[in-house]
Amino acid sequence: MPIPRIISIASQKGGTGKTTTALNLAVCFTELEQRVLLIDIDPQANLSMGLNFDIYKLDYTIYDVLLNPAQGLELALIKTTIPKLDLVPSTLDLAGAELELGGKLGREWLLKKAMSQVTKEYDFILIDTPPSLGLYTQNALMASHEVLVPLQVHVYALRAIPQLQASIKLVQEYNPVLHISGIVCTMYDSRNNLSKVVEETIRQELEELVFKTVIPFNISLAEAPAAGQPITVYAPHSTAAKAYRNLAKEMLTRA
Repeated sequence: MPIPRIISIASQKGGTGKTTTALNLAVCFTELEQRVLLIDIDPQANLSMGLNFDIYKLDYTIYDVLLNPAQGLELALIKTTIPKLDLVPSTLDLAGAELELGGKLGREWLLKKAMSQVTKEYDFILIDTPPSLGLYTQNALMASHEVLVPLQVHVYALRAIPQLQASIKLVQEYNPVLHISGIVCTMYDSRNNLSKVVEETIRQELEELVFKTVIPFNISLAEAPAAGQPITVYAPHSTAAKAYRNLAKEMLTRA
């Protein structure tokens, strides 16, 4: 059985569409007959809520997994309503648990240890990380092969990339296979020329790292999480849904 692609969806800057990308990319992979596991390691738990789970009624979450890595991801793994898509949910309690987890031996390897038993059951494992290089993002990067970077088409967007690259370089000392597999431009607003200029600048500076697919600014992307649905269910014929389907296909091709 092939080894899955383990991908952290990461950005040092908030508001880039990171969680939106993790959720919708995962669902689009399942439409292409890929088996996908989503891991929500962000204390905001927006990914889990975006799949319509009540995070206050879950028996176990990623917090319990990190506290008990020997029990594996199965401790908190749940099926979603999307065929071929499973989830390890997060919880708001994770926000206050970093000090508690920080005292554990090998604290940067807790997630990788927990993942050892389930990885071969999936084609893709996508990890939604917090917008910082704290303990949870470190765990995600230590466990991953790749980093997918959502980059908002904004005048200050490129400032976040060197910081993320430096963080990845530090992690590579312990996880040498880790690399940025691609950058996807998000929140592209076709109504103004600035988006076009910024996108061109991003492509000039980052070259082949940037995916051809661009994720547009779309009101449906903001509404879908409130409905507890991915964009492909909430607005399946929207430009955003089409864009995430194209991104999934491009990622499979690039592999």
